Amino acid sequence: MFSGPIIGLIAAISAATWIYTWSMRRTGNNTQNAGVVAVIAGVIVFFVVWSIIALIDASLGN
Repeated sequence: MFSGPIIGLIAAISAATWIYTWSMRRTGNNTQNAGVVAVIAGVIVFFVVWSIIALIDASLGN
């Protein structure tokens, strides 16, 4: 249905948005720090989800 990178991108955008909002509340609207944290977390989530999807696809033989 969806390829691994697309699912990873959707998960990364979702996680980065949530982390950005959480970090903005936590740091008192410090936009720069919240943005940096959100981008780093989004990249990590992207690669983790993509790797998991690739492992599942490989184990199913797709």
